[in-house]
Amino acid sequence: MCWYAKGTGWIALLLSSGVTGILLNCAFSYGMFYVDISSGLELLMLVIGVIALRRSTKETAGMIGAGAVFAIIMKAVIPFRIW
Repeated sequence: MCWYAKGTGWIALLLSSGVTGILLNCAFSYGMFYVDISSGLELLMLVIGVIALRRSTKETAGMIGAGAVFAIIMKAVIPFRIW
């Protein structure tokens, strides 16, 4: 799945947004009024993941934005950490 996320098209962008969303959930603890870094290593993994999946500036910003939306939806659906 990560191999295809580096490809082109909207499906690849959706997959890379999903990967970014999972990495955002791992790197940050967040709630209604707070955002905290869970671990420096997980934050480093998020940065490496975004660098590995980067595209043009506009597409990368869209990928991170869609990943943030995906992370919030995933936290609402799965309220406990499974990773």
